[in-house]
Amino acid sequence: MIPFFIKLLARLPLWFLYRVSDLLFVVVYYGKLYRKKVVLSNLAIAFPEKTQQEREKIAKAFYRNFCDFIIETIKSFHISKEEVMKRTRPIGNTLQIAETLAKNKQSIIALVTHHFSWEWVSMACSAELETVVSPVYKQLANKEIDKLIYQMRSQFGAVPLEMRISNREIIKPKDVSTAYILVADQTPAGHNAQYWTNFFGREVPFFVGVARLAPQANLPVYFVRITKPKRGHYVYNLEPVIEPPYNTDEKGQDFSILDEYAKIIEDAVRKSPENWLWTHKRWKRMKK
Repeated sequence: MIPFFIKLLARLPLWFLYRVSDLLFVVVYYGKLYRKKVVLSNLAIAFPEKTQQEREKIAKAFYRNFCDFIIETIKSFHISKEEVMKRTRPIGNTLQIAETLAKNKQSIIALVTHHFSWEWVSMACSAELETVVSPVYKQLANKEIDKLIYQMRSQFGAVPLEMRISNREIIKPKDVSTAYILVADQTPAGHNAQYWTNFFGREVPFFVGVARLAPQANLPVYFVRITKPKRGHYVYNLEPVIEPPYNTDEKGQDFSILDEYAKIIEDAVRKSPENWLWTHKRWKRMKK
């Protein structure tokens, strides 16, 4: 039933869906229906130098973008390749980097943060770039929804990788250039391997996967910086972070990758705070 309803909504034109987003914003923001306390608490930790009024302004802009992200994700289930490429464009030397990677059959690990709209950017990359796009995802408990999301992410040629098999797939030698997209800026659970590093002046844990995978697969690491110049439009830039040879410890891990990742995320969030996903509890575990 839910997949049918999503597919039905996805057929509506974007201009109409944005009106739905406007209504959704009023209900969610002013009705305080979704994690407003969490958002303001996170903003207070990240921006203690700002006034309460300034943080409220960021929160309000965030909820507008968050509601847009919801309807844009719904639209992703019925959108043309041309529409995605028109609304989500590469900037800087991203195309040249991708062309060089494809020509040299060089694979990479592409780190992303939860900046809107990471889903459209992933789809646009798979539609436009010669490099094969392979986003890593966690399988959902609801099999119908999981299948629907897989179809959405793979519709323009991407090859999504389920998290449980991603490690062995990433370290396999490839005869084509592949960009493994990892969104690893959330807080790992206490039972997961983790590395503590500075993020907005606080020591918080990060997933260690990329610190192990990049050296093991001998792959360079890039960051996909996403910005939103106007409603319904995004631009992305592929930025080099670190490349082999890596300075690994006795377990084959190079945690300088995570230190750099944290710095780059913080820079991206400071430049565009209204577009980051503030609803997750990024600082729920931090060292005092």
